[in-house]
Parts: sequence; C-alpha cells; structure tokens
Amino acid sequence: ASGRAKLLCLWHGVGLKGLGFHSTSAKSLRDFNPRSLYRRIVRPWLYTRPDWFGSTAPLMTDHFAKAFRISEERCLEYGYSRSDHFFLDRDALWRHLERTEPADVVAFARSLSSYDKVVLYMPTYRDSREDFIAASGIDFARLDEAMRAQNALFIFKLHPWTKLALPDAERYPNLRFAPRSSDVYPYLPLTDVLVTDYSSVYFDFLLLDRPIVLFAFDQERYEAQDRDLILDYDTYMPGPRARSFDELLTQLGNDIPEQPRQAEVRRLFWGDYAGQAARAFTQKVREILDS
Repeated sequence: ASGRAKLLCLWHGVGLKGLGFHSTSAKSLRDFNPRSLYRRIVRPWLYTRPDWFGSTAPLMTDHFAKAFRISEERCLEYGYSRSDHFFLDRDALWRHLERTEPADVVAFARSLSSYDKVVLYMPTYRDSREDFIAASGIDFARLDEAMRAQNALFIFKLHPWTKLALPDAERYPNLRFAPRSSDVYPYLPLTDVLVTDYSSVYFDFLLLDRPIVLFAFDQERYEAQDRDLILDYDTYMPGPRARSFDELLTQLGNDIPEQPRQAEVRRLFWGDYAGQAARAFTQKVREILDS
C-alpha cells in the first residue's frame, strides 16, 4: 500500500511454462498487454515490478528477468523456503511437520506409512478447462486394483483452479482425492513416486531424487491450447513417459530405473540449493531493514 515499500517476491516454482512478458500464449499476451489501460487499472499487480525476486539458478533468473521485466541483479538465487524441509532427515522432518502443520495434515502424513508405496498424481492446470481426467482414459477401478496389488496408495491432487468431478473415494480404498485447496508440500518428502505432466512440481520433486513418471497424454493439445513452453519439453523434463493410461499402469507396476539426466536438469534449475532458502531470505530482509 505504500509507494516507498520494498517488494520482495518469494515466488513458488521453476519450470518450462511461459510466464508474464516472457510468453507467446494468447492469454499472457492479453493479460500483460502494456498498452491496455483497462488492465493496468483493474489488475495493477500484473505490472508491478518487484525490487527483488526469488530465483534458483541462472537459467531461471534469465526467465524471470524477462517475465517480470526486472534486471537479473534483482533476482536472488536462494532457492525456495517451502522446500527447505525436503533436506531434513526423517526425525527432523517429523519434528518440523508437528511444529508447523495442523493436526489433520500430520495425521494424514502418518497414515502414509501403512503403505509400501505412495504415488502422487499432480497434473498441471489447463486454461482450456476441459475434462482432461476423462481425456486421459484413467479407469479408477483398474487403478485401485493395481494399487491394492502393490499395497500402494495413489493420491490425486488437482490444481486449486481445476473444477472437475472426481469419484467417491469410498468406492476405491487405495485411491485418495486430496482437497484442491490443500497443500501437499508438507508430505511431498513422504511420497515415493510422482506422476505429473508439465507441472513445476516435477522440478521440486527432483530435489528428492526419486522416480517421476510423465503422464503426457495430451502434450500437443496442451502446447497448442493452454501454455507455451519456453524450453524443449523432452530435453528439460527427462524421464519415463506414459502416453496412455495403460502405459501409466505399466510404468507404475515396474521398477522405474534411475534417470541420470535428471541430476543434470536439477543442477540447471536449482544450482547448489540445499535447503537454506529461508535463512538466506531472512538475512536479505535484515539487510533491507538496515539500509
């Protein structure tokens, strides 16, 4: 509210999607049209340039500087504090969860230990708002049966803006449908396998060095109708692909081999981040207050 205030934008993720002014999608070109007086009045926050911006590595700093039209010197490559707990050992992680999370979140995290494997499905948001779950061909009964055979739990976590009807969880005991508004990051370190598509959670999960399956059944349609990708998908999101539901079941039924290139991608997107972002940002705030 103050014109003299210093704005430090912590941000929340890295990835391939076009963003802000660094995008060719019709939506971004419309939302960030600098000649639109209407949008400048109705949505002034879209044009606010932060004094400092949370980044992770030079590759993302270049992207964010173009997206928000700020200098690269204003991008702080500290990592993100919301994933600092990924680097804690198991005992320290539980102490962190019990200190910072509501009782129901901790109870749910504890319940995951009764399964031999926990699979988390986090698809990205589609601007088209089409029923991509139906288009994916997911057969909930077959998926539940496959999970029961492995004593595994399959968690669906849709983007908060995604408005799709999901089946009654009681019909499928080994499937769980997380509330759209819930935060999975507290128990993401307790997840064994991530299933996603074009979401930035892919890059977050790289920090855990665990298997990722890319369920990219609609890649061509997504890039044409939803978001542009500023970097090549196959190059910068390596890992086993599933182009159909049957292929997804096959991937989840096998031991997913290590993906050496994922370590390279992790370095490109995260640099040497190892879980000290909160401390670094706190120090930066102190410097700002003292200046």
